[in-house]
Amino acid sequence: QTTTYENILNSGNLSLIENYDLRQKIVEYHKGLENFHLLENYFQEYHSGTLMSFLMINYDLFSQQIIFPDTHRTVLFKNIFASHFSLTQQRSTGYRGLLDASKELERLLKSKMDE
Repeated sequence: QTTTYENILNSGNLSLIENYDLRQKIVEYHKGLENFHLLENYFQEYHSGTLMSFLMINYDLFSQQIIFPDTHRTVLFKNIFASHFSLTQQRSTGYRGLLDASKELERLLKSKMDE
């Protein structure tokens, strides 16, 4: 939980974790989570501000047809598509990174509990 982590960090109790590797993994995980939230917020703003406004102008939702037949040939369409594709890849990489980090943290916590 983010609030639990923040409470531990602000109170100075993070130093009570004697195992340096465990402490480092906890900090790395939460820093990765913060970075991912920034990426997620940027993606949502891009999606709602750029992509959706482009679709509303160039796509008829009722007839489900593109209004201007050559829209897909415009530089704007290509740039929006490339940006959306890139951001989607970044989100996917971020999700995988967080999954790997959480698995590693879980593994380390379990190994320390067994000691």
